[in-house]
Parts: sequence; structure tokens; C-alpha cells
Amino acid sequence: MKKMTCKEIGGACNAIIEGNTAEELINRATKHVITMSRKDDGHKKDKAMIEKTQHNPQAAKKWMEEFQVKFDALPEA
Repeated sequence: MKKMTCKEIGGACNAIIEGNTAEELINRATKHVITMSRKDDGHKKDKAMIEKTQHNPQAAKKWMEEFQVKFDALPEA
């Protein structure tokens, strides 16, 4: 299990997001952003960025490759 804050992933807050894989962590972070976007503007901006990236396969692939490097460097929690 590895941990990152929402902010470390590129989000708006210091909530801790956990995952066993990069994909799992991103899926949980995405759910967090969607839930929080109903409550604050910072997460609304994050949600808009996620949606924009999802509609651009090359950008999504590049972002995920860069995130995988960060994830791999994290210590096990």
C-alpha cells in the first residue's frame, strides 16, 4: 500500500489517498475529487482537468506514465 495526498497528485487538499497500484490510487483519487467537487471550487477545477485529460488519450497516457514514476518512488506504507 502506498500513500499520497490529494495535493501531491495534483489536487486541492491534503486528504490521504491510498492504493496498492498506481491505477488503484488514481481511481480512488478520482472518486475523491468527484465527491469533493460538490463541496468546493478547488476540487471543481481538479475535476475539470481530469475530464479534459480523459478526452485526450495522448495527454492521459503521458500523465499516467509520469505518475507511475512518482508512484514507484513512494515507500510502502
